[in-house]
Amino acid sequence: MPKAKVNGVELAKVPKLSTAEATQAVEAAERAFPAWAKFTAKHSKLILITALLITLPAASNVLSSQVNHDVIAQVPNALESKVGYNVMSRSFGPGTITPSYIIVQTPVLLYSGNAVNITALQSVSAAENSTLLIPGVSKVYGPTRPSGEPIPYSAYNQLTSAEQEQMLRSMKLFLGKTGMSAMIWAVLSTEPYSDSAIKTVNTIRENTDQLRNSLPLFSSSTIYVGGATASVADLAAANPHELFNTGLLVFSGVFIILLVALGSVFTPLRLIFTILLSISWAMAMVLFIAENLMGTQLMWMLPVMLMVLMVGLGLDYDILLVTRIREYVASGAKDEEAIENAVEHTGGIISASGLVTAGAYGTMMLSRIPMLQQLGLAIFIVVLLDSFLVRIYLVPAIMMHMKRLNWWAPGPLRRVPVRPEDSLIPPIPLKTKLAVSSETLILALLGTALYLDYANNAFLQEFVNRTVANILAGINVWTGVILGITSFLATYLLLRNKFKPGGFTDKMRAKLHLLQPARITGLSPGLSSKEPAPVVSKPTPSPQASAQITEAAKQPTERKKES
Repeated sequence: MPKAKVNGVELAKVPKLSTAEATQAVEAAERAFPAWAKFTAKHSKLILITALLITLPAASNVLSSQVNHDVIAQVPNALESKVGYNVMSRSFGPGTITPSYIIVQTPVLLYSGNAVNITALQSVSAAENSTLLIPGVSKVYGPTRPSGEPIPYSAYNQLTSAEQEQMLRSMKLFLGKTGMSAMIWAVLSTEPYSDSAIKTVNTIRENTDQLRNSLPLFSSSTIYVGGATASVADLAAANPHELFNTGLLVFSGVFIILLVALGSVFTPLRLIFTILLSISWAMAMVLFIAENLMGTQLMWMLPVMLMVLMVGLGLDYDILLVTRIREYVASGAKDEEAIENAVEHTGGIISASGLVTAGAYGTMMLSRIPMLQQLGLAIFIVVLLDSFLVRIYLVPAIMMHMKRLNWWAPGPLRRVPVRPEDSLIPPIPLKTKLAVSSETLILALLGTALYLDYANNAFLQEFVNRTVANILAGINVWTGVILGITSFLATYLLLRNKFKPGGFTDKMRAKLHLLQPARITGLSPGLSSKEPAPVVSKPTPSPQASAQITEAAKQPTERKKES
């Protein structure tokens, strides 16, 4: 039979799938999720330990990594704008294109008409000279250095009128129209958006603080450090605070919404924990791929975008799974049975939707812009992890151990009725509830006060950032591996309770048993007061034995009388 052709091209014959084969494929797919659910129920402890073992090195690696703020590096080299920028950098230096600026607003006039304030210009010249000595600064321009080289401004009054006019004309390029402000250009020796340039700008700012203390004019002046590099430096400094504020706002909103919608206190906390877990795993994988395969660093905006996006996606998947489990539990099923049935019936929907979402966002990896490549890769990985591993294995494993705590909430918010076996547990006393609530409120108020103090205290922020940087400097992948192995062994021993007979645990139990006060009984030692003591009949002595006992008892009395 001749093959079909389209535009002269032969089409390959597609094998037909019989009805039996199609039925087998569908049945195999349907059997997969019940098998996964049973695996989760059988090995829930192993899943939790494995997740912990992976999270510790992943989180330590992400926290100790450095992010990239270089916007120019995100532009493909083939574009005309990037080609021209590279030519200018090679010809005139990378810092010449966008220099950093130091603006000084003085309380006195630096010039008026054709006269100049030589005393004030001496302070400006000192600022220019100290800035030039900073590592990473290649050249400095200013009122006393209009062409990058110092001019004899101190001999201004000895110059002729033409020379004074020429010098003043060159100085006015860096003097304000009012005569009470000056501008200093600092040309950096590195790319203006690189991390090294950001460090140099921070050093320039520290230098201006020292100038305020050493120069009388600057102590009463207002000094600003600006420019493209300074803007990126401010962005890099504000990014951790914005990430914390955004995360706090998002997670607080998620907690309140899920508390009301699902009627559970533990479920929102568990959702936040699993989302952070997925993000840490994905960030660690993207960091490894970016540094070893793509040759770039993580972009500074990636954590924020990934967190906000995953809260929305993880929230949808989690609500779909938890509501189905809650329906089964409310209808009378046990927690283990409800979780297995929910994973069996919703696992395919969650995995399919996650696959579609990951594929849609993964198309950004086809872009030539590194930032879009990293973002597409991160979303692709985190969605697959969340939909195939976290919601199918990790979440059910956590819920199997929490049991009735999964559905606990204050009375009006509770959605799952109290079961008979739960009602046998004695209620918590009112005094205990009030004490715990008061302590929680006090801790929340103290935490809020500390955060407000931290947000408005520059010294505290610097101290905390320096301390965190020192701690993270000592954390590496091997530290996370050691912590992971240690936690794995400790958790395994605690969960399995595999201690040798006569070991440390048995000895401690024996000591604690000895420390317990013995029960006092009026009947016989070793017997409880509820059991009657056995009546022991005394043997009757013979007549000869009675006489010997009587004589032995009389001997001490006779000796006392003789003495």
